[in-house]
Amino acid sequence: MKIPTAFTTPGLIIRGNQRSALHASGLRHYDLGKRICILDRPVPWVVASRFIREGQSLLDVGSSDGMFQKFLKVNGINIRYSGVDVDTSFTPDFELYRSLKDVRGKFDVVTLFHVIEHMSLSECLDNLAQISGLLQGSEITIVATPNVLSPGVFERDIEHIQPYPWFDLYAILRLYFSRVDVLRGHYLCTPLRMVSMPVKAVAGVLREQDWCEEVILIARRANNNDDNRR
Repeated sequence: MKIPTAFTTPGLIIRGNQRSALHASGLRHYDLGKRICILDRPVPWVVASRFIREGQSLLDVGSSDGMFQKFLKVNGINIRYSGVDVDTSFTPDFELYRSLKDVRGKFDVVTLFHVIEHMSLSECLDNLAQISGLLQGSEITIVATPNVLSPGVFERDIEHIQPYPWFDLYAILRLYFSRVDVLRGHYLCTPLRMVSMPVKAVAGVLREQDWCEEVILIARRANNNDDNRR
């Protein structure tokens, strides 16, 4: 099965009014003379932004200080944002829950960006079951995790507990969702990464290994119309 690949690059903003808006947003970035380089444009954020509509409610599991919300605002998408995180080192400007068990209400979108690899399998299954109950209608859950088929990716973080190959995670999500799409992700953050892509692709085929660092899964529930058609 061939899994499509999504690429992203750091964003460059030149115009002065955009520069002011970016500084005000709080999104992490670097100034490069007259340009601003947005470092936080990882593949999962860019992919997820294509599925999120203005005014929707979103629960970001593992939200930290809400950087994904700031990314969406910079890109002109305003949502009702809530987060789940155990970190107490910041003062949130959004509704923040300390665990999924504390969450109240229903959401259009739930995101888990590089969270599940910090959970055991039993914790992951328990959380996904809770998330399924927090969605309203036929909306979606977007999960991103390191691609363990890429050498060394999972071992880069000492806090990683459980690897989830995309095919296992696909099967797990199908327990709770009627449709799951899979993408591989590669962040082209340097010129070297761009020019090395053909070499990585060929080496990956020869060594039967993947060269993309992460996988993103978009899980949807069937709506009533889908059920009726069946």
